Amino acid sequence: MHTMRAHLALDILVAMILLGVAGGCALEDTEIAIDELRVAPGNVRVSGGSIAPIRVITPAGTSLCEGACAYNVALGRIMTVEVTRTFDEVGCLAFAGWSGTCESETEACTFPVMGYDSVRPIWVAADRDPAGRPCEP
Repeated sequence: MHTMRAHLALDILVAMILLGVAGGCALEDTEIAIDELRVAPGNVRVSGGSIAPIRVITPAGTSLCEGACAYNVALGRIMTVEVTRTFDEVGCLAFAGWSGTCESETEACTFPVMGYDSVRPIWVAADRDPAGRPCEP
């Protein structure tokens, strides 16, 4: 009987976390500065936006990440990252996909927040720009 109560209490706690309720307070989706990032479930790090800003869509809204950003999103909520352009003319780099939590070759990647998530775009050197002109060193 004692074990059954422990399992029930654990199930209730997990349900509260997934629903975003802890200690009677609703958890809010918020953007936090990278230096404030704490290791806790629901933190999502988006990096690599220095080549092209990354559009980040969370339940709290849409923002642009330039460089490295961190987001606090309730577990199980849906998040989308999207490159704002697929080619960098200065460095002659082409967008090749995403690494980390989102492993995809599409411009946008949508995923459920599972805790300790990290997403970054993959950029590769290109010989030619999208118009077919050779890249200059």
